[in-house]
Amino acid sequence: MALFHSKSAIYPVGYKATRIYWDSINTRKRCIYESWIGEKDGKPWFATSYSTGSIGEITMCGHDVNEGWTELLNNLSNLRAQQRMLKLFPKYLTGENLFGLTAPVVARILESLPNIELCANYKFRFGRSPVLELPLAVNPTGSARSEPHVKHNRKKPHTLISNLISEYYESTGIADAASSIYGKHFVHSKSSQYRRMKLDWRYINHSCNPNCVAEVVNFEKEKKIMIISNRHILSGEELNYDYKFDFEEEGNKIPCLCGALNCRKWMN
Repeated sequence: MALFHSKSAIYPVGYKATRIYWDSINTRKRCIYESWIGEKDGKPWFATSYSTGSIGEITMCGHDVNEGWTELLNNLSNLRAQQRMLKLFPKYLTGENLFGLTAPVVARILESLPNIELCANYKFRFGRSPVLELPLAVNPTGSARSEPHVKHNRKKPHTLISNLISEYYESTGIADAASSIYGKHFVHSKSSQYRRMKLDWRYINHSCNPNCVAEVVNFEKEKKIMIISNRHILSGEELNYDYKFDFEEEGNKIPCLCGALNCRKWMN
C-alpha cells in the first residue's frame, strides 16, 4: 500500500477514467484520453492512450503518474503559444489531476474503500465515508458479547501533574462532570460550569420556539459550535435550540414533539 498512494491521491489497481482534452497536434480539436491504473513489478503502472490525426493511437505508460503527461502538456503549451492562442499553464496540472484522482467525487469514493487506513502518507479530505456499502464481517460466535475479554497487563502511567489535576477536580466538585448539567452539584466557578458542559451540550433538545441559538464560529483556525441564549433563561429551564434540518420528502419526515405554540409539526 505504501507505493499505491501519495499525499494527495490514491492509486487503486483497475481504476479507469476517460477525459476529453485538447489534441496534441490540432489545437482546435479535442480527443479522448483513456487512462487506467494497473500493477507491474509490485508498483503502480499508469497508462494513457489516445488517437490523433494520421499518427494513430499513442500510448503513454510508466510507473510515474506524470509519465507522458508532462511532455504532452509542454508540447501543447508551446504549440498554443506559437499560434498566439490562450496560454496554457502546464505547471498547475499534474497526472493525478488528469487521471481524475483528485476530483472530490472520486476521492470520496476511494476514501471509503476497505483497509484505506493503511495509506499512512495520504492526507484524508473526507474521512471514512459510507459511499460504498460493504457487507458485515462474519462473527464466528454470532454475537459480540460472546467474544472473550482480552486482558492487558499494561498500566496507565500517572504523572505528578495528572495526580494534582485529579485532586483539584475532586476538591472543586468537577469530578462529577459526567452528570447532567441540570443536577444540583455545587459549582465554585463559571469556568468549571463550562468545563462540565463540554459534553452535555450534545444532548440539548430541539424546539420550534427555542431559548438558544447555535452559531458556527472560527476559533484558532478551527470551526466551533457555540450555543448562545437569545433571551433571559429562568433557573431550572431546559435549554433548546432550532436544529434547522433541511426539508425532505414526506417519507423521510421526522415528527417534532417540542410542544411549542408555533410548532411546525416536522423537524425537517
